[in-house]
Amino acid sequence: MSAESPHKIMNEENEIRVFFPKDHNFKRWVMLISGGLLILAASLFLTLIALNIYTSVLRHGRAVLLNKITGIFPMLLILIPIGLLLILWAKNHWEDRLILNESGLVQKKGKKEQSWLWDETEKLDTIITEIRFGGSDVATRVKLLLTGTNNKKWLIRNHYENILNLVDHIREKVLPDLYHQAKQNLACDQEIEFHAGLFAGKEGLRIGDQQIPWDEQIISQVKSNKLIIKDQENQKPLFKTKLKKIKNLDLLLCLVENPPDLSI
Repeated sequence: MSAESPHKIMNEENEIRVFFPKDHNFKRWVMLISGGLLILAASLFLTLIALNIYTSVLRHGRAVLLNKITGIFPMLLILIPIGLLLILWAKNHWEDRLILNESGLVQKKGKKEQSWLWDETEKLDTIITEIRFGGSDVATRVKLLLTGTNNKKWLIRNHYENILNLVDHIREKVLPDLYHQAKQNLACDQEIEFHAGLFAGKEGLRIGDQQIPWDEQIISQVKSNKLIIKDQENQKPLFKTKLKKIKNLDLLLCLVENPPDLSI
């Protein structure tokens, strides 16, 4: 079954994008049909047993009733409850989705609904790992972490169709405000800590005891779950660490790629 594409809905005020869980259609229909088939099979089997019991009672009297009826209970206690649970799961998760709009995102999962506002985001950390086998990329693993006020967190993994598209849209909504706020903080001489050995300040990046001005040509590279910051001219590594040790990774990459002009 083909993957569902994110739905785009336009109204007068909002552009809404909807992302569905992986294999959403397949899973919900399989659960619904499997539950229905189990209940149907149990019902047919119970009907056959009932007819068999009725025939036996007519032939041998009620004495055989207790012996025959014990075969019904496994159907009642196993197949029918399992079938009902599968149908109930399909019903509860029928509308599972992640909705992105101009103000934030909403996750619907079962009977639960969770929301996040873009303007409450203080940090964005996106780690995308390409899993290789035999020299070819065979899968993509995504971990996107939103951190907000009062250390509120929301982790999104690659459980959704078109996950890279989803990541791009979240970055588009969050990064401009994070970058603007970072420029204001840097202009006020407030340092931003990304790592115990890596800070952004008004004059540039501070790596350990080394100060790298914003107008100096440096590049960032993400490879094998590691962040490497290099001198662009001689490709000499200036900083290297595991991605999971970086705080606010996306903002750091944005600052390196777009050095802020704080001279004004």
